[in-house]
Amino acid sequence: MEGQSGLVNSPPPSWIDAEFVQTALRNGEDDSTITVTKCDVTSNAVESKFAANAYNVVATLETGEKRSLIVKCRAEAGLGNKISGLFETEVKLLTETLPAMEALLQTACPEEFQPFAPKCYYHGSEPLPFVVLEDPSQEGFNYYLIDVSRCRMALRTLARFHAASIAFLQQNPEEIEYFNKHDFAEKFRGEVEDFVKGGIECLANEVKKWPAFEEYADKLLRLKETICNKLEETLRQKDGSLNCLIRPDSTVTGMMFKISENVYTGVRMTDFQSVFYASPVIDVLHCLFACLDVRIHIFGAARLINEYYCTLQETLRLLGHSELLPSQDEFQELVSQYKFYNFYLSTSVLPLTAYGLSDKIEDDNVEDGNVENASNPLGINARLYKGHMYKSIIQCLLCEYDVQGIFDNIGT
Repeated sequence: MEGQSGLVNSPPPSWIDAEFVQTALRNGEDDSTITVTKCDVTSNAVESKFAANAYNVVATLETGEKRSLIVKCRAEAGLGNKISGLFETEVKLLTETLPAMEALLQTACPEEFQPFAPKCYYHGSEPLPFVVLEDPSQEGFNYYLIDVSRCRMALRTLARFHAASIAFLQQNPEEIEYFNKHDFAEKFRGEVEDFVKGGIECLANEVKKWPAFEEYADKLLRLKETICNKLEETLRQKDGSLNCLIRPDSTVTGMMFKISENVYTGVRMTDFQSVFYASPVIDVLHCLFACLDVRIHIFGAARLINEYYCTLQETLRLLGHSELLPSQDEFQELVSQYKFYNFYLSTSVLPLTAYGLSDKIEDDNVEDGNVENASNPLGINARLYKGHMYKSIIQCLLCEYDVQGIFDNIGT
């Protein structure tokens, strides 16, 4: 089964055995008497992405009790592994940065505090860099399609995460350099550039077949040649702008939700590989594009963005850093400057999300195929662009992008 990076999830490694799991449990629960008699290990395709393979572990204890854990280890192949340090960044976040951020938040607003991520039980570097986490599903958390309600809850969680990171970095400014080592703007080069261009080409090939949309095929192919330059220009950090720690994989596969009596009561973030120091707008847009409710993409997401802003504002106030937040009008203006990033998400990320959530393929007889393009070594799967759900959203967005002028002057 494929993970989010397109990697075929590898079989569980032999070193994830009863002895290894026993060490992790003893460390995580601070109990040297725990004895594991058996452990069952299965691949976790949802959490296997970019630079990591993930595995579900169910351990049987000597007492007959069972414990459920998630083990992530660095992948030896795939796109993310070629961007050095991604998995190490996740380990640092889970073991050092997040606990410090959560401590600040718990002190500032103890009544509303919830952890951002699963507890880290154990981590190490041999035989591969790895991290062992509690399994949030044991507390009732699960993966769901992102509808408007879950999108709203995810945005509120992101706002608290962003605010806590701003406060943390104010106290620890030397940490900015670590998270700035991979300039987010520069990620759209090399193989990632091929990924972006390959996705646009796949979409153009589909658009040619849609009545009344054929004209967009040529516009897409011309924009393909300059899109990464435009993305880099949009994302380049600007002096005086609001920046924080962001995790652009805050999509449906990067968050788990808890429901109690039909009310959403909690969120856990489960992916921190690609963490950058950049604008919070990037995370907000990723979250919005994880929502497959067509109404958001047709009528806009101003209300949801406003809820994010208000939560960010209140959390920064509690943390004592209100002065760092731009006005609401300034923030809305900042969002509007990211139209090319919106385009990137809709042509590269949204089709993957829709397809991963069992989007209906209009032509079930079509064979899996890659873009026939020597400059695209990643082999983007053309089926991603054939889903009914994706088609209904992207047709609305193409018209909106035309109004916004995204296809104007596309040769520059």
